[in-house]
This record gives sequence, structure tokens and C-alpha cells, in this order.
Amino acid sequence: MDGKIDLIIAKSIPRFARNTLDTLKYVRMLKERNIAVYFEVEKINTLKDGEFLMTILSSVAQQEVENTSAYVKKGLKMKMKRGELVGFQGCMGYDYDVATKSISINEEGAKVVRYIFERYVAGAGSTMIARELNEQGIMTIKGNPWVSSSVMGIINNEKYKGDILLGKTFTVDPISKRRLENLGEEDRYYIHDHHEPIISEEMFARAQEIRSRRNGNRKHGVTPGKREKFSRQYAFSCLLECGFCGANLSRRRWHSNSKYKKTIWQCVKATKDGKRFCPDSKGIPEQVIEEAFVESYRMLCRDNKDVLEEFLKRTEKALGENSVEDQLNKLQKKIDNLSYKRKKLLDNYLSGIVEQDIYEETDVSLKTDLSNAKAKLEYFQQQADEESSLQKRIADFKKALSHNEVLEEFDRGIFESIIEKVIVGGYDENGEKDPYKITFIYKTGFKNEIGNAKERFDKSKSVGDKAKELCSHIVNEVKDVCSYVSDNTVRDGEKDIEIIKAKGRLKVLLEKTNAGESVPGMCGIGHTRWATHGEPSEVNAHPHVSDNGNVAAVHNGILQNSQELKEKLLRRGYSFYSSTDTEVAVKLVDYYYQKYGGSPVEAVRHAMVRIRGSYALAMMFRDYPEEIFVARKDSPMILGVENGESYIASDVPAILKYTRNVYYIGNLELACVKPGEITFYNLDGEEIEKEPKVIEWDAEAAEKAGFEHFMMKEIHEQPKAVADTLNSVIREGRLDLTEIGLDDERIRSISQVYIVACGSAYHVGMAAQYVIEDLAGLPVRVELASEFRYRKPLLDSDGLAVIISQSGETADSLAALRECKEKGIRTLAIVNVVGSSIAREADHVFYTLAGPEISVATTKAYSTQLIASYVLALQMALVRGKISEEQCESYIKELKTLPDKIGRIIEDKERLQWFASKQANAKDIFFIGRGIDYAISLEGSLKMKEISYIHSEAYAAGELKHGTISLIEDGPLVIGVLTQPELYEKTVSNMVECRSRGAYLMGLTTFGNYNIEDTADFTVYIPKTDPHFATSLAVIPLQLLGYYVSVNKGLDVDKPRNLAKSVTVE
Repeated sequence: MDGKIDLIIAKSIPRFARNTLDTLKYVRMLKERNIAVYFEVEKINTLKDGEFLMTILSSVAQQEVENTSAYVKKGLKMKMKRGELVGFQGCMGYDYDVATKSISINEEGAKVVRYIFERYVAGAGSTMIARELNEQGIMTIKGNPWVSSSVMGIINNEKYKGDILLGKTFTVDPISKRRLENLGEEDRYYIHDHHEPIISEEMFARAQEIRSRRNGNRKHGVTPGKREKFSRQYAFSCLLECGFCGANLSRRRWHSNSKYKKTIWQCVKATKDGKRFCPDSKGIPEQVIEEAFVESYRMLCRDNKDVLEEFLKRTEKALGENSVEDQLNKLQKKIDNLSYKRKKLLDNYLSGIVEQDIYEETDVSLKTDLSNAKAKLEYFQQQADEESSLQKRIADFKKALSHNEVLEEFDRGIFESIIEKVIVGGYDENGEKDPYKITFIYKTGFKNEIGNAKERFDKSKSVGDKAKELCSHIVNEVKDVCSYVSDNTVRDGEKDIEIIKAKGRLKVLLEKTNAGESVPGMCGIGHTRWATHGEPSEVNAHPHVSDNGNVAAVHNGILQNSQELKEKLLRRGYSFYSSTDTEVAVKLVDYYYQKYGGSPVEAVRHAMVRIRGSYALAMMFRDYPEEIFVARKDSPMILGVENGESYIASDVPAILKYTRNVYYIGNLELACVKPGEITFYNLDGEEIEKEPKVIEWDAEAAEKAGFEHFMMKEIHEQPKAVADTLNSVIREGRLDLTEIGLDDERIRSISQVYIVACGSAYHVGMAAQYVIEDLAGLPVRVELASEFRYRKPLLDSDGLAVIISQSGETADSLAALRECKEKGIRTLAIVNVVGSSIAREADHVFYTLAGPEISVATTKAYSTQLIASYVLALQMALVRGKISEEQCESYIKELKTLPDKIGRIIEDKERLQWFASKQANAKDIFFIGRGIDYAISLEGSLKMKEISYIHSEAYAAGELKHGTISLIEDGPLVIGVLTQPELYEKTVSNMVECRSRGAYLMGLTTFGNYNIEDTADFTVYIPKTDPHFATSLAVIPLQLLGYYVSVNKGLDVDKPRNLAKSVTVE
């Protein structure tokens, strides 16, 4: 506090701190700084008076607080017991009268409540109801849009039938004031007919019945997510198991509105996680399973009487085992054990063995476990009470077998009486995969198998019907997690356009087209993209075609007003077969194509005027055989020409091996692409001239060059990329930023720096913040581009906005750049792609020389962006007089050593490879660090999660004690980053805290800090450098660790699921 404060005056001890421990803690901390605290009521001066009196008075004050709290709680309970409202401020449909302490119906809100209940009882889901309310412009009571949870909050609220439940939550203690859901720790009061109801008792009960059924009949007191064992909506629910991966099968309806409708059961892992996780499973019709059971039952009953009697004896023995009673005994033991642990903990605390914070934290955990165990005990007691007697179950079972020796059709009652489990899929006697093999396992352990059940029991259609159905199934198949759809659109001269689509990655399309050999032509579009509208399927895959076949198009981007345009086109007689916004764009172009006499340019430019959103469109017209028309707004697109051929792509690497001569089409421009010729137009349809740009990248840079993955190749390219970027701005040992255009006068006028970026580029900004503020003395704000413009930031007109993006096309970063320019803020772009949108629109551009980066997970682009930020920090510091010429030269000299040091780290990668193999099955990994080390941790965590799919988080090490450390338990890997000398000991201390709670520790530090091995289980050392530049070295081992973990898990390192290299949509 720099001696600026001598005395703090407090009214009294209770006003100073919450309890005795906090009072002593802060008084002692202030005393160390020679600061006195004077308590006015008690007349105590902490520098003059001893702690004894203060401790006694503080303890008395704490006890008074606790007593007061107890009295207040008792008073509130008495009020609740009398039916008085406590803490109620009104809800949808009810107003609260403070004077009379009563609630009355608000008719406007009550209409909404009745509507929700009526729609829910009629069968509508909570998501559908929320959408309907939002479409009607109805808001929640807080003025927010409706979501599923807010609808269910209405459905679950007993107040709407005139009752009220008081005491739903409780305060743990008066010191922390923490509130928890009341699971039985405190009394609750349920009062019937408390006020006028909005809906009837019958409707409320019906809604709860529907809710319970949809939730799998979960009961109160049961752990959420646990379904009641014998409550199933369908005969096969919870009983079907995939024979290949062991997951359950879920029920689906196919073609519900057509004559081909059927009910099928599919592997949950294949449908939810992606087909690649269970590639051998197939959807099986429900009718096939039913017929197979009838056959299995007949096989059982056809056997001789001796077998049947033995079967019944085994059944009786199996049913005689009372599993519920076992569960009750186990739970009672668990409850006794937890109660003993709480008592022992309290004894240790009172004896001074355990500190207060550990006692409180552990006691809350034990108390929660105890409540859950008691709830489960109550549930199983209900199960035991409700279960039919053992003799009756055996008798029913015998009756089912004895009187139904021949089943003519499927009987659910018999099925549920005797079947324990059904396994769908497996291997036949020759070891061949049979996705339609069905194995019935009876409750006695007896089982029989029926191979190729679909062929045997599917009620066949004609061959033509089967072919149609196969095509229809491709359209309606339940979606994979894989978010890609691909197509190949080809035209050979005057022939019609030929379209081939596939769902999934491009290799699927390659197989369908024999690597393109089966679709010869002179003009074509190959396309793959994220699915943003509708599920990934062949129907939703591009290209989309107009009703008359005039226009076929592919599209990157998102149309914001597609629904509005779709409704207008429907009124003009157009029909739609997909869920995509692209189909709307195609048919809008077709509408104007017909309206303006068959002119593609006129059709496209008129459509562009009507479309809101982002798009890069490539279109083929039936009447223009060897031409492709393109249009662009916000989404990236480049065009190339070479040797009488023309190319269209969204990024340079895609066409680099064909041409280095590229055109950048501007915003709201269109073009006609012919063989070796491109004509550009503005939005008015006027021709415009453009000059091509030559890409200096080597074509071989976009190849793997012998490495297994692009990511590993790009990790090895980092020394060269860093050196190239440095050398581009260093002349004769000094910084030279003339090409960037930031002169000294401009730098001196900068009042603040705003760094705006997404993903890894954002983490570059986090590291740059520390460097710029420390070296140049300029305040820096680091902003997420996706949030920047939506929070309406207050910007200084003398500030500098630094936009960081590898591709220069990131949609959110581009939008942030434009927001800054609109507010008159000078902008500087750090980008890797020459001529990209961000580069073209920024006031100044710092090009990093990373070369093409193919892997989705950035490595070398990140490293070069760091170099750019260091250079900017040094130049700002030098111009503003914060460092001398000699200091700047020293820093530059150190920067020049980074490429060699990075190379040395990469050479020593074998230890990391070994360590990564041990972490492939990790569930959670945490990264911690302080200062710049926190910024390093953020990037290390992102690399781990994006390519290995392991849950990973980065935390500022000092924040662990503020809640995060509760996540640490036995086993998780905690990686401590320790490159900052002044913060080393503090971070080591935080790592020790994690280890004491069961964490496995990895330390990442510089050579010389060998005492880290006393704390960490595994250590990685990096060469020493100036602490400002440590990020460039420390990130390399973290990149390698993420890579090797992903490889050990057998994942696609270069193309992680659900991710794209350039995020060109918001």
C-alpha cells in the first residue's frame, strides 16, 4: 500500500469481518504493513492493544450472528408452517400484494400459463412450446425469450394448481450464506388450496404424468439420470444392446409421412457420437425383432418337456435372488459409514487437527453424499414395497410358458416376463459380421440366436420398392456427429449437369466417383462444408438445384433472411425438398433468371440485393455449359487462372498446386468464370477490372513432405517460420516497420491497445497483453471477437485495434475490424494470408510468414503471431522512451535465438511421446500458470481438447482456491507452467495443493529449476530466454503433447471433429 494508509476505522468488529478467523487474518495482514485498525464501538486499536480481547469480542460477535440467524430461521419456519409466503416475489400468472402478503391471478400471465399446460398435455414438447411463445412475441416474466427449461419451470410449479411448497432451498450457514436445494436437510411445508388455481388439479396431474413418462418415469429422490428399471414406454426400451459396441439401441421413426414408414431401432453410439464409432451396426426394423422373438419362443417351446421343466427350475432360482434387498443393505452400510466420517471429521476439527476451511469443504461434500444415499435408500424401499411377491412372479412366469406354447404374434407381456436382454448384431459361425443377428437372453441365462433376421422376417416389398426405400433411407437416416456433407457437380460440354452427393468426409465421395474417373467433364464444382441448416444428409448436401433444373449452386456462409425469402418463393409456386438456406438462394436466383430473360449476371445481382447474410456462391446454369458464375459477401473466395484453366476456392492452399496467380473477389461482387478467363462485375452489373496477385508460397509447402500428419510437419516448420517473420522486420539489427505503415508519430499518439481475436489468436493476445504493458507501458485490452461488437465497447479514438487472424477471413474478427473502423479507431491486422479480407480492410498490416497451414490446430501460425506481437511491443516501447536503443538491440538479439531453441525442443520430443502414451485414457487435464504462464496454459489446454477430445481447462493458478480446486480428485493430470522467475515459487505452491488432493503433476519450466522434480511426477525443461518471450518456447512441448495424445487415441489429428480451419460463419 506504499505507506499511503496508516489507519482504518471500523464501526465495530462484526462490521469488519464475517467471523473470528477472518478478523484475525486481516488484522495481522495489516499489522505487518504497520496499518492500525480502530474499532469504534469496542475502542480497540490493533497496533496498541493485544489480540486477546479482540479475539474474545470477535467470537462473541460471531456467536451473536449465528444466534440471530437461528432465530430468523426459526421465525421463517413458523411463518411457512402457517402458510405465509416467504421470499416470494410473484411469478408468471400471479401478482404478489406486499401489504396483504397474498397472491392473486394476473389474467394476462394466466393465459400464457394455460396455453403452456394445454399445449403440453396435447403432446407438444417444451422446446416446441418455447418456440411458439417466442414467435408470438411473448416473453418470460423477466423479459427473456422462452427456452425449454423455462417452460418446464411452469409445468413443474405446483402454484398453478393452487398449492404451494415452501422451503425449497436453505442457507447452509450464516457466515458463507451459501444456499442449496433442500433435499431433506431442512423441513419443507406443502400447503394445499393456498390460493386460487390457474389450472385444474386434473390437468396438472396429467402434465406430471406426461413429464414422468418422457423422463423415463424417474421418481423423486432418485439420482437424476437413473431410470427406473421396470418402467419403459416401449417393449424393447432399455433391453436392446448393440452386439458390436455394447451401447443401447434407441427407437426411431422412418418416413412417418409416407407409405414407406417404419419403426427401427439403432445403436445410440452410432447415431449420437457418429457412425465411425460403431461402423458395423445397422438400423433394424421393430417388426423384425418382434418376429424374431416369436420364432425364438417357438424354438424354446418345441424342445421336449424335460428341457422346459429344467428351464422353469432355473427360472425359479433366478427369480429367487432378491437383488433389491442387497441394495438396501449396501446403502444402509454406506449411510452408517458416511455418518461416522462426519462425526470423525467434527472431532478432528474440534481437536485442532483439521483447519476450518478444510472442515467446511469436506463436511459439505459428506453431507451431500449422505443425502443422496438416503434418497436412494428411500427409492429402493419403495421398489421392495411395490414389487409383487416372489411366488406370484414365478407363477406368472410358469403360466406364460405353459399356456402359450405357440405364439401367432408378438406378445409384450410374455416378452417382458421372460427376456432379460436382446443383443442386436454380432458375428456368425464363420466369424463374419452380421448386423442383423439377434440373440435373446432369457432371465434364466438361457439364450438362443437367430442369424440374418432382417432377411428372414422383414415383410418384403418388390425390388423396385426396395430401391426406392434405400434412397429414401439415405435421406432420412439419423444424423452422425460428423458435420460434413460433400458433393461433386460436373458437366461435360452440352450434356446435362451430373450431381453426385455424399454425407461425411470427401473420401466417401471419392469412393462413389472412383476418385472422379466416373464423372468426366470440362466444368465442375467439388464442395464440402459444415452443415449449418438441417442435419448432415444427402438431401441437405450441396449443390441444390432449382425445380426446373435451370440452376445448380453450392454455397459457403449463412443467409439470415432465408425463411422470409422462402415464404415469398412458396407463394410464387416454388417447392422445397431440403432444410437448407442454400436451396432458397438457388431458387431465388432461378426466379430472377426467368424474370430477366435468362441473364445469369442480372439474376445473380438481383438475388444479391435481396439476400441478407454471408455467402460465397458458385452457380452453374443449364443454358451456359462451360461457365460458372460466382458471388461473394463476407465469406472468403479466391479465383485463379493458369494455362487456359480457371479455379475457384475458399482458400489459397486448395489451388496452390495448380496456380499462383489469384484474384480476390471483393464484397458484393460477382464474376463469370470461363476456361482461362474471368470477368468481374459490381452490384450494378458493370464490368470491373482486377489485377491478379502472385502467391509466393511454395506449392510443396501444402504437402506432408514425409510426415504422418500436417500438424507434425508444421510443428517442425516453426523454427523457419519464426526466423522468416523476424527477418522480415529487422534490418541491420534494428526494427524496421515501414512496410506496416506505423510511423513513430502514430505510435506516440496511441492511448490504448485493443487486441481482438478468436481461438489461438486470442491466446496470442493474452500473452501480448503482458509483454506490451510491461515493455511499452500502454494499457491493453484483449477481447474475444465473437463478443466484441455485441457488448457495445467504449473505445478511445486514439486507441489502436490489433486484429489477429491466421486466414484473415475469420467472420467474427472481420466484423470486429469493421466495428472499430466505424467508430474511427485505427486498425492493425496480423494475418498470414496476403490479400485476405482483413488484410484488405485494415489500416495497417503485419504479415506473418508462416506459409500455408493445413492442419486445423494451429501451430506455426500461432508462433509467428507471437513474434509479431513481440516486435510491436518493442517498437512501441522504443518510440515511447520506455527502453533504450541498447536494450532494444539486446531484446532483438534474444529474439533471434528463438528459432534455434525451438528446434532443440522439437528434437527432444521422444520423452513427451512416451508420456503422452500414458495419458491417452485421461478424462480431465488441467493447466495452471500465473502471468504469461496463464496465457501459455490457455493455448496448451486448447490444443489438448481440440485434437484429443479430452476435457481440458486452463486456470490462473492463483484462482484455484476460489473454487476451481474442488474439481481436483484422485488421478487427473495437472500441468503447471513455470517460466516466470518471480512467480515460480507461488505456482509450485499451487501445484503442491493439487498433489495433496490426488492430482498427477507435470511441470513445464526452464533448465536450472531442477527442484521442480521434488514436486512434479514428470518434468519438461525448455531453454532459458527472456521471460517476455517464454511463450514461444513453452508452447512447443504442449503442442507435441496434444499431438501425441491424439495419435495414441487413433484420432484424425489434422481434421478434428466439428472443426474447420477458417471459421467463416458467426
